[in-house]
Amino acid sequence: MRHETRISNSSAVVVNYNDGTKTIRCVDALLSQRPHPPREVLIIDNASSDDSLDRVASQLGRWNQGAVAVRSVPQPGNLGFAAGVNRGAALASAPYLLVLNPDVELSPAALGHLEAALDRDPSIALVAPRLVNRDLTPQDSVRRHYTRWSLLARTFPFSRLCAGGRVVREHLMLDRPTDRPIAVDWAVGGCLLLRRAALGDRARPFDERFFLYFEDVDLALRLQQRGFRVMYEPRAVALHDHRRASASLWPSRAKLAHLVSLVRFLHKHPGYLGGSEKR
Repeated sequence: MRHETRISNSSAVVVNYNDGTKTIRCVDALLSQRPHPPREVLIIDNASSDDSLDRVASQLGRWNQGAVAVRSVPQPGNLGFAAGVNRGAALASAPYLLVLNPDVELSPAALGHLEAALDRDPSIALVAPRLVNRDLTPQDSVRRHYTRWSLLARTFPFSRLCAGGRVVREHLMLDRPTDRPIAVDWAVGGCLLLRRAALGDRARPFDERFFLYFEDVDLALRLQQRGFRVMYEPRAVALHDHRRASASLWPSRAKLAHLVSLVRFLHKHPGYLGGSEKR
């Protein structure tokens, strides 16, 4: 009996900056997706200063032996994550866009579960997987929108003091079951599947004013303002080899970038913090 191969509805974009080893593992996991890998994989390299480009180039022959087209697209400078994704989105051909950090490795059936969520319900514009650590412990990756109190509780120097409090637990949605699909306000942008048609005439998913951080909050808010929903799909599991640099107690470039993006976000959405504590 002849079996037809289903063509994926997704183009994957991986933004790399000095992370060649993780990018290779990320793409290997993408090409191992069942029942179907993405239609194409676009690796956007933000002018890496290490050997990432050479290492990725050495894998292209192996990766392109199958039906999936894998391309490496070097950029002239470090554009930031949001702009890197937008460059990939401009080259993508599929109706769904899978946005990945290089430190994310999808489990074999993850993409299928994410695509099924968008296939089932046209009101869903964005779906996020269950993110786990290498030891398979869960990461708190879905959120309610910030309020004045949750923003204060999650911001240096109060983050360690308030970590287990009610306001933080509600912001991290720890008061909701995470073993079944639920609607969320936004999800950490390490791995997101986006319905490109939900963006309307805007071809670029992210606002490039956010060099790093808050581009995921802004995207989810804009989609919700257009009447779409954001969902969490726990059957899709992705390993996220992540360290939250912006949560460090010490001053750092990551913390400064987080603060700059926060200020830009609140300036863009002046009424954002006027919501209720629990939504």
